Amino acid sequence: MFQTSARATLPASLRDQLQAWLIPRKRQHQLRVAKTILVNGHYRNFNEKVQPSDVITMTYDEPTPLAYVPETPALTIHYEDDDLLIVDKP
Repeated sequence: MFQTSARATLPASLRDQLQAWLIPRKRQHQLRVAKTILVNGHYRNFNEKVQPSDVITMTYDEPTPLAYVPETPALTIHYEDDDLLIVDKP
């Protein structure tokens, strides 16, 4: 888990403040759905105004590593020389 806090820099909506900090919209949506973005310790709607004295805290969950196992399919080689390789891909 990663957590960061910062003071609002604009008297604007929470959404506008996050966009000013260049937080991607997808990440904003994830924070909103998980309710892991707090203003002064409380969850607030993204349309509510924040003031420069407000402390905004964002908590990110660790990304789950993908269990990708590469697959090595059998290739049928039709022709091969020093400059050219022709295979039949499945």
